[in-house]
Amino acid sequence: MRFRQPLLLSFIFLLFFSDSLFAQNHENIELISQTCEFWSDIEDIVISENFAYVAANVSGLQILDLSDPLRPVVIGYYKQDRMIAKCLFLSENIVYIGHRTGVCMVDVSDPENPEFIGNCNSDLLVCDVTVDEGIVYFVAEDPNPMMIGGLFIYDSSDPADPVFLSEWTIPRDAVLVEKIGNYIYIIDDQPFTIGMHVVNVTDPRAPRLVRFWETDGFENGFEVVGDRAYIAANRNRDGRCNPMIFSIDVSEPGRPVAVDSIVCGRITDIESINGYLFVTSQTSDRAYLRAVDIFNNEQFAVAASILLDHDAGKLAVIDGFAYTGDSELGIHIMDISDPFDMSDAGVFETAGSNRSATLCGDLIYISGMGFRIADIEDPTSPEYSRIDTEMEFRKMSIVEEKGCGLWNNRYGVTFFDCSDPLQPEPTRYIRYGGD
Repeated sequence: MRFRQPLLLSFIFLLFFSDSLFAQNHENIELISQTCEFWSDIEDIVISENFAYVAANVSGLQILDLSDPLRPVVIGYYKQDRMIAKCLFLSENIVYIGHRTGVCMVDVSDPENPEFIGNCNSDLLVCDVTVDEGIVYFVAEDPNPMMIGGLFIYDSSDPADPVFLSEWTIPRDAVLVEKIGNYIYIIDDQPFTIGMHVVNVTDPRAPRLVRFWETDGFENGFEVVGDRAYIAANRNRDGRCNPMIFSIDVSEPGRPVAVDSIVCGRITDIESINGYLFVTSQTSDRAYLRAVDIFNNEQFAVAASILLDHDAGKLAVIDGFAYTGDSELGIHIMDISDPFDMSDAGVFETAGSNRSATLCGDLIYISGMGFRIADIEDPTSPEYSRIDTEMEFRKMSIVEEKGCGLWNNRYGVTFFDCSDPLQPEPTRYIRYGGD
């Protein structure tokens, strides 16, 4: 390894691990590279053409190029200070990002250089957002459990100066919103008012409730296909809670009627393509991806399912592939070209949180969710290795060519042989009684 001056090493260290890693346009500082994507949780995924837009919690908006669907590449990002990206909606090259104080509008005409163009303020945590003809509808909740939330409506015809039109009070646990015709459908999971609210927004300045469809609780799923809405909801039968998907006839949007239902497990998301619903579900120890045949609207059924070896979070689909978020590892890619023979196709790994980093020559030793070694001999094209992605290390120190990490339970130290940085190996674990 070539010897590098301490000042240069410190500079590279700051480039990699500064809190402002995702900040933009810092004076006299330019990010020249990064070893891998250090994201927080994946909250939402939207796909359009060859691009995937990801709400990555405190890591903001991340934009992936899917020209090669099995090898996504990050080409752009947008991050505001203290912004927690929770949900997304894409309309005409504008991404609407729901966060903890409103909806941020970002122009992604050039996905490599997304630009902020406006913000709809609410001072509440935004749970879901939808946009139609320049009118922004979003549901938000107050973090105080004793308070209520609301449906907020803004005119964003001029995104730089959005105009507040109205709000409609709803229970605080409203989680999803969709627009069909002149009606807004709001999913509410608050006790005593659990159900689907149908709100007439023909005049967005004066929304009014026209229908309430009661159920026993909701999962995370709401998808509209033609004159059918598919909703993940619960029904209590014989004292047991049964997560189901309901097919709702919305041909008359103000008079929704449930026409069929199937049991699908605790659902995390629903997406549709080519006559199928793709459904992710998660239990304490298992996750599934299911394909539901909806060619026949009057009677739909599960066509096939696959047991996943990872968590099943938010879902997005394009022809032939499904992308599902896993908060610990990244975005998993599933081959769904044949819904009856679905399979794992790859993974876009994200490194998760980092606890500490130590420089030694041309190597950076990184501890956090897993143990990684980055070779920065060429800082514009770093290489890295990673092991133990399911184990969290809190601290890291280097002794000659040995790396040691502090395990997440704070009761032991794991030693690694790093003589081959591309294949670090755990060699010993010492347990001790203390914090």
